[in-house]
Amino acid sequence: MEYEALINGLRITIELGAMRLYVRGNSELVVNQVMKESSCKIPLLAVYCHEVRKLEDKILGIELHHVPRKDNDAIDFLAKLAARRDSSPNGVFINDLHKPSASNLEGPI
Repeated sequence: MEYEALINGLRITIELGAMRLYVRGNSELVVNQVMKESSCKIPLLAVYCHEVRKLEDKILGIELHHVPRKDNDAIDFLAKLAARRDSSPNGVFINDLHKPSASNLEGPI
């Protein structure tokens, strides 16, 4: 799920001490919700959006841009890599999530 990737990326950003995050995402819905161009009306997405807001407060800024997957070679490559469960090439870090990222979610998504 796109929110899972974003939340995980924010956590890594904070852990590394970076203060700004520029994201190219293929989910127009997530991009619009995080950039406050649309509201989070679905309860599950609202929980994820709230988790992003909590993490966002720990950095100076986050900027998201929607890029369709077909136009984003990096996203396309990573999605195919994950689907095949191949080992990652040098410079690509994998972080397996075993539970939902949003703190008050339970069970698999």
